[in-house]
Amino acid sequence: MSIQTINLSHQSAAQQLVQSLHDSGFAIIDEVPFNLNLIQSCYQSWAKFFENPDEQYIYQQSTGAGWVKREHSEKAKDAKVKDIKEFYHFYLGEQCPNQLLKMTESIYHQSYDLAVKLLSWIQDASPSTITQHFSRPLHEMVCQNNTLLRIIHYPALGDYFIPDAVRAAPHEDINLLTVLPSGTADGLEVLLPDGTWWPVKLKPHQCVINIGDMLQECSQGYYCSTKHRVVNPDEKDVARYSMPLFLHAKDDVVLSERYNAKSYLTERLREIGLIKD
Repeated sequence: MSIQTINLSHQSAAQQLVQSLHDSGFAIIDEVPFNLNLIQSCYQSWAKFFENPDEQYIYQQSTGAGWVKREHSEKAKDAKVKDIKEFYHFYLGEQCPNQLLKMTESIYHQSYDLAVKLLSWIQDASPSTITQHFSRPLHEMVCQNNTLLRIIHYPALGDYFIPDAVRAAPHEDINLLTVLPSGTADGLEVLLPDGTWWPVKLKPHQCVINIGDMLQECSQGYYCSTKHRVVNPDEKDVARYSMPLFLHAKDDVVLSERYNAKSYLTERLREIGLIKD
């Protein structure tokens, strides 16, 4: 399995992207067109929120937006314990602390714009035997209102620890495509076909992207939604922050004979405990 590092200005970047995503479900984007100073400022500002969170921004199941406390954190499918993390779900137009809104919107838009661009490349460079099964072109499936920016705080393990738990248990993402700028610390690992875990080491000017289950479903498995995790660090006093953008489809997009995007998302959110009947 090969996870390629791709420069977007290279003439064969689209073909390299598709090959890497087909082989591994992952790719690293080099010299990413992000405001790196803004990303660092956003991490610092959200760290202050998690140090002293405001209960008025607690998670709302009706909108999917808000702060999910550590004790209510999701549990990966088939995992026995919850992940060691808390997070804030940011959706455009939904609740967000005023002092964080402008910069968080900017982070959202730069990640969203890249995700849509890459999805259009995947559409154009994929084999016609795969794209003929798409219910509509990939870049026409996406929906800003459904797309989620998740700001994640993995607390220092000296402050918060769950026996037999890790920061993020092995899991696959639910959505079409995930864009993850460089976090504040390492820890992300990808499961290789031989059963070993490959650590993702990002430089500040890089981001990692990966296939989600929805794109795996509509590509009939041509693109694999690869299992990944975030491991606990050796340093017990170091927190970690990351900001993945989960690019989602419009509710009515047909993924396969089994699912549309809304039914698939609802099923998966129940599995991980974020929707409770």
